[in-house]
Amino acid sequence: MSARLQLRDIFNEDMDKLFSYRTPKLVIIKDRYLGLLKILINVCILIYFVVYVIIMQKAYLQEEFSSGPSIVYATGTAVSLDGKYVRVWDSTDVAYPQYDPSSIVISTNVHEQIRQKQNICIDSEKLCTDDAECFEGGSCKDGLCEEISWCSEDSYKLYSLDGVENFLIWVQGSVNFITMGDPLLMTTLDENKAKVYPNSGANSFLLYDILKIGNIDFDEVKKTGAVVRIGLYWECDTTWHDSCDPEIIAKRIDNIDEELGFNYDRYFYYKENGIQYRDHMNITGIKLQVESSGRIYALTLQSIILNASSAANLTMITPRIVDLIMLYVMKNRTEYRKLKFELTKDLNAETVEEVEENNDKDEEGRFEDDKNLP
Repeated sequence: MSARLQLRDIFNEDMDKLFSYRTPKLVIIKDRYLGLLKILINVCILIYFVVYVIIMQKAYLQEEFSSGPSIVYATGTAVSLDGKYVRVWDSTDVAYPQYDPSSIVISTNVHEQIRQKQNICIDSEKLCTDDAECFEGGSCKDGLCEEISWCSEDSYKLYSLDGVENFLIWVQGSVNFITMGDPLLMTTLDENKAKVYPNSGANSFLLYDILKIGNIDFDEVKKTGAVVRIGLYWECDTTWHDSCDPEIIAKRIDNIDEELGFNYDRYFYYKENGIQYRDHMNITGIKLQVESSGRIYALTLQSIILNASSAANLTMITPRIVDLIMLYVMKNRTEYRKLKFELTKDLNAETVEEVEENNDKDEEGRFEDDKNLP
């Protein structure tokens, strides 16, 4: 029943009142606190836009990030003592692997055992507590398995390579930018002449210099090995120029989770008199991983217009904030509400009498209508 009454009341309502139109009204409020609040909010918006958006974020620039392929080469010679003799190691011996274009390992220490062959001997890599843990026919002796394995009558020799810090590392890379106008290619892949650091536009670096750029101690990593990421990074302002030289960045990345150092094993197989032999090398070294990336930026008309319009839109929230404080927080909010909102007479009345009657009703109901104002 109540729903039917509410529906009837809606249809009996004055249509001009039911579908009344609300429009902003300009009122000058003589209140210093509200005026100063508006100025303060606009100043805060201006500071945010200038300091954070313009200076820190440089939002007036259009920018693009990209990455690309990389290549690394190593050349040089190292030496080590083998008893009374000097052993020479060239780049083929020291730099490995040769098949990965963007990564290479420079050996610093080599543990080598030659002429291993299949035989019964102590396997130093297989721990045990009893014979059942060894291969069939093997036995456990002093915590290690004596079983069929690769054995050698020669002991391991340690070679400490001197001179690897002077290996010349040639790094090349390329980055392609495609979203800002015409495609733009930044590359050093087409360079066929070495430019040794610290010369301008250097593409070749001594291993020692690369480690120094990354604040890495060579004497430390020579003993333990390391993984070093080398970054070729282009950061170019293309507003007036369309090219720039890359910056070289080096960072040690093997010390994550305290797993320091780098080493690996190499095996060389051969036959003599029908017997299979192998030489084993456990190599400690510095692994270099090269990456190419870049960022270009330019001052464009679109970015200027976009950020100017954003700043203008931010200032539009100021009157809303001040209005909320004026209508719901200030001590004289009741008086402010009367000034802020005005209910007009029925402008569609057909006769003067209707107009006067409506004016009387409007005056009587004005305070009741004020309760429904936002």
